[in-house]
Amino acid sequence: MGKSNEIALNTAAGTPQALPLTATKSGFSIDPDGWVHLSPFGEFPGIIHGPEGKTIHIIQILDSDATDLMAKNFGEELLLNYDHKAVLGNDRNTVAAAWIDKVEVRENGLWGHVRWTTKGRADVEGGNYRKLSPEFGDFQVLNSEGIARMRPQRLLGAALTNTPNLPLNSVSNQAEAANLKQNMDHKKTLTELLGLAANASDEEIQAAAKAKKEKSADKTDELKAANSKINDLNEKLAVAELSSRGIESTNSAYDVLKRAIVANHDDGCTLADSIAVATQPQTTVVTNSHPAQTPKIPAKGDLARKQDVAVRDHMAANSCSYDQAWNAVKVKHPELFSISE
Repeated sequence: MGKSNEIALNTAAGTPQALPLTATKSGFSIDPDGWVHLSPFGEFPGIIHGPEGKTIHIIQILDSDATDLMAKNFGEELLLNYDHKAVLGNDRNTVAAAWIDKVEVRENGLWGHVRWTTKGRADVEGGNYRKLSPEFGDFQVLNSEGIARMRPQRLLGAALTNTPNLPLNSVSNQAEAANLKQNMDHKKTLTELLGLAANASDEEIQAAAKAKKEKSADKTDELKAANSKINDLNEKLAVAELSSRGIESTNSAYDVLKRAIVANHDDGCTLADSIAVATQPQTTVVTNSHPAQTPKIPAKGDLARKQDVAVRDHMAANSCSYDQAWNAVKVKHPELFSISE
């Protein structure tokens, strides 16, 4: 979902507070220590957007292996841009809100130390932006049940956004947050949800809740039986789709591709097209802001690998994005693309 340099540091003492910002009486404030939350621990949905509007639904595996690898692979400063404009869209706007100059792994995920630009600080303290969205790359494809599970191995950067995909601490706290607190009448809420009278007794509420739970369990069993039949048919279709692409059961990616197609036919076929018979984990970018987008997906088989190698060599030599490297290599080596599009 989106991630994509660092040396992992565990700080037992002197760890900054979990909330990286302090509230003031006049707007929003950034914590002066400069640390922000970049990645939580857990498994989170993500969407890879490919060419022609195609999308691939994945599960991002943000475990300790992922954060340790992102910390280990951290190198020079990374850009913290606006709304992922540095990697998405046509303008390639690379205006910096801040620069991430170091990272460390903590008990609740990956944290980064940032140096705010004048514009970035003004946008956060003025309330224009309150959230962060990391940009991940170098994904390792893992086996899964259903949807493809992918572990990011590199942090590519981050962006200020107000529509994050991951549950991260805000980069600012609003002043006078107490005004946002609301008292809730929990009993009133329960009776409304259960369709009971406002003066229903506790026993009536408990009985209604139990009946609702049992009814829900019966419906769940019916749905499971129906889904089982559908999955059997989808499994046969997935085998046919993989066979038509020359992907046999001996291929290391066969199981994850089959399950992806069973979970979502169009997305799974797009994923199968993107990694085909490749034996190495594929690399893409998930920005973790809505919407996400990735560079172009290469052709299949040996040609795909040759394209990918050439593009990544160009990226390493010129410090550019995958999409920029793709276009450059396409001009320089047209023979690699003569039958792919």
